[in-house]
Amino acid sequence: MTGLEIAGIALASLGAAEQLFDCGTRIHRRMTKEKQLNLLLRELQMFEVDDNRQMLDNYVRAAQPVLRSQLIQPADKERLTRKWERIKDQMIEINNLLDTMMQNSSILNSKARHEAQDRLRDIGGSRVLSSRLMEFRDDVSFLEKQLAGNPPTLLTGKTFNYIDADNRRVWTNGVFLCKGKLTEPTDDGKSKAKWYLAEPVSFKATEDREALKESVAILASKLQRAQPTRGLFKLVGFREELDPSKRAFELIFGGDFAENFPPSLSLFIAANPAKPSLNFRVNLCCQLATAVLEAQLLGLVHKNIRPENILVVETAQSPMKTASEDQIPWLVGWQSARHVAEGYVTTLSNAVTPQRKVYQHPERQLPTSEHDYSMAHDVYSLGVCMIEILRWRSILRTEASEGQPPGVSNDFVEAFAKLKFAPNEREEADRYTKYPRQNKAVLLRINETYIPIEAGDKMRHIIHGFLTCLDRKDESDDEDEEGEEEGEYVLLGEVERQEQARKFMDTALMDLRKVLCAI
Repeated sequence: MTGLEIAGIALASLGAAEQLFDCGTRIHRRMTKEKQLNLLLRELQMFEVDDNRQMLDNYVRAAQPVLRSQLIQPADKERLTRKWERIKDQMIEINNLLDTMMQNSSILNSKARHEAQDRLRDIGGSRVLSSRLMEFRDDVSFLEKQLAGNPPTLLTGKTFNYIDADNRRVWTNGVFLCKGKLTEPTDDGKSKAKWYLAEPVSFKATEDREALKESVAILASKLQRAQPTRGLFKLVGFREELDPSKRAFELIFGGDFAENFPPSLSLFIAANPAKPSLNFRVNLCCQLATAVLEAQLLGLVHKNIRPENILVVETAQSPMKTASEDQIPWLVGWQSARHVAEGYVTTLSNAVTPQRKVYQHPERQLPTSEHDYSMAHDVYSLGVCMIEILRWRSILRTEASEGQPPGVSNDFVEAFAKLKFAPNEREEADRYTKYPRQNKAVLLRINETYIPIEAGDKMRHIIHGFLTCLDRKDESDDEDEEGEEEGEYVLLGEVERQEQARKFMDTALMDLRKVLCAI
């Protein structure tokens, strides 16, 4: 047996405890004839006891989900791994000292043998190996309880309660406003009733409730770290719906809410048909891009960026207040959001709706997608929302009217016709949005036709980059035709999607701010 064998026993590997115990047993049996090392022999006898072997195996098995979970802080995982490494280091030292004794058994080499023997006596007398094993077990027990118990962001009846829960202000997708009260004092030292925004994350009876709870807890832990001035409401925590028939967890957000919902972007545009100043519209684009970048910096994919999930809040209600701004966009609708750090699993099935066909990337418009949802898909959705902000009109119609096809606006129909696409005569509701790549081409044409007039060529170029951020250079359909420069915004493939999306958004946001400063 060599030190390399012991060093190669990884805590995360299958059979780690069994391998470590086997090494300990072999070391113990090498020492049985060394009567001068009785203290260390007694300590190493633990490796000959089956109950001890099983106990260590249980702790190692408990440590492995702790290492995989994102609910556990990286520093805690590193500390646990270090303690495992110290156990191995101690066993390697004992093994090496035994090698030294065996190799120096002659009278001529008695000094080296005695030095090794003295060091082994010290190790036995200090019981350092037992101490390190106990430290490892204690740490595993603590982190296992943290993982199995209530996550830090979980709100219980002891920490948060609704007040007059029946008097809710329900919005779309089950989102609602309701009065509530935190039992612990807030930042101002007071615990008082106020309005909170709640977003339910539902699950089916066939789904793994505990797995979803962990997923929601991870999402909550990340949202709670959001900067308060970057377009994401402050997350108070998440709670479990007490009514078992509802099968949902609720993300609870704090803010200066009143009893009525702030308007969504689509409702705000409809209620204010007079087009505001270019400065106001570009500023909305900047603020919304800031919110999307903040989500990316938190390692989150929103998955549902569209005007209905953007609330426009009056400045007086917003902590982002500045002298030149009247309204601030806030990104909501986090029920489908997922984390991307250390890998993630996302569903590849999609509900095919008019909203998805307009605001989602073509890869995500099909009933079953070939690609996981990525940050770059959120970038595409942001580009579509920016077209609406700058045009100050919705691309998607919520109601049909005489002479107009249901689902899409005049801009969409005109761009569709200019591209000489054939309408889908078989499905009236899907007359102009049947094919994902055509939908993208129509949006690119709208951007090319209207945005230079509305906001200048630089804004057109930025939005073009958002809409084509997943295009490969050799697959570009419109760049040559439109005279677009290649390479500045293009993401080249799957490997770059997560890493480059943040850099892409950061660069694009700087460009947006330059445009705003130039107005």
